[in-house]
This record gives sequence, structure tokens and C-alpha cells, in this order.
Amino acid sequence: MSETTPEEFAAAHAAWHAEVEAGRTAPFGPLSAVALHWLTDEPQTFDAVPGSWSADAQGLVTATLSAAEG
Repeated sequence: MSETTPEEFAAAHAAWHAEVEAGRTAPFGPLSAVALHWLTDEPQTFDAVPGSWSADAQGLVTATLSAAEG
């Protein structure tokens, strides 16, 4: 079994991390936006987005999901 130097490990980890971040932030990756709506203090529902959403005056966002939604 060959040994990996700390420098080799750091380089491999940096390459892996860059690949993971590129996938997460890709246009259709898991962090891509599915909707853009202004939230109000009244709960609202949106097509293709589970739950009802609202925000208070301080910007605290609340999402409420039904049992069927998860």
C-alpha cells in the first residue's frame, strides 16, 4: 500500500471539493432556484413548491408542510 503525503491529500481533497461544489451549484443542481416569489406575512402556496410560505417583518421565513408533503 502506498502512502499519501499531506500535500497530495490536500490537493485531492481540493479537487473533490471543487467538483462537489460545481455540481451543487450547477444550473439544474440541488441548489438551483425553483421559484422566485415575494413572501408576505400571510402564508402562500406556489406551484411546484411544497408547503405554504410566509415571512414576518424581520424577514424570518416560515415553511409549513402537510404530512403528505414531508
